[in-house]
Amino acid sequence: MQSYCKSTSNADRRSPGLRRALTLLELVVVLAILVVLSGMVVPLIEGLGHQTNASTNATVVSDVNRAVSTYATRFEKFPDGWDSLLNSTDQNLFLKLHSTLGPGTNALLQTSLPLTLTQVDSLSTAGIMNVFDAVETGTGTSPNQFVPVSRKLADGGKVATFTNAATEGAYANSKFCLQHLEAIDTTNINHQYVVFGLGGMTTIRGVMTRDVPLISSADPTQTYARMLCVFMIPSATATTGFPAKYVGCFLPDGTSQRMNMDKYNNSTAN
Repeated sequence: MQSYCKSTSNADRRSPGLRRALTLLELVVVLAILVVLSGMVVPLIEGLGHQTNASTNATVVSDVNRAVSTYATRFEKFPDGWDSLLNSTDQNLFLKLHSTLGPGTNALLQTSLPLTLTQVDSLSTAGIMNVFDAVETGTGTSPNQFVPVSRKLADGGKVATFTNAATEGAYANSKFCLQHLEAIDTTNINHQYVVFGLGGMTTIRGVMTRDVPLISSADPTQTYARMLCVFMIPSATATTGFPAKYVGCFLPDGTSQRMNMDKYNNSTAN
């Protein structure tokens, strides 16, 4: 019987479970490909993050506007117990507001002149009688978990209001201006616009919403991150009044719904 001999190469004799290791050149090529891919994907992910923040912020503005309006319709008055955005020591602006709000030379907000009786009556008739000032007890105090001090609005009491620049801001330059708010009325000079924070003590909590929103994009560990609601009241020189009118809200970083929607649309277009 004839026997046949097969010659087997070294490669054929290797165990099927073994694989040839990558050479240094091949490893360098793989790493280069990964670097190129990361350079393409990371900016895309960052862009999606900005889009998400802008879209979420715009939605929160819409939800708060709806909740405040629904509360007013249901109870025939606005919620009470707002954050005054002032500190309890001297009733000046809360030091932990976002840098675009104040205090500062280019601040969006300022502490108003003391309220007149006409202005107090305007707010109280609309249901706004009490605010909460913040106790600033050092740099370690959380800007969103400060100790609240209740204060009843009265003749001579202070509230936060807009600077004059807020009514003249150039929208084309992406600056906030009151014209961004849906119910703004700039035809009558006998109006003043006061700003309150939708804080945890506001009576809207537990009625129209389980909790008040804390805006993560405003960095709640460093700045006040509650929604800011705007009410129109008579000017300090007015002798006749009207119930305070809700005109809208904006975000704690000083941006409006309109600005966030534009930011979202621009980021998706790119």
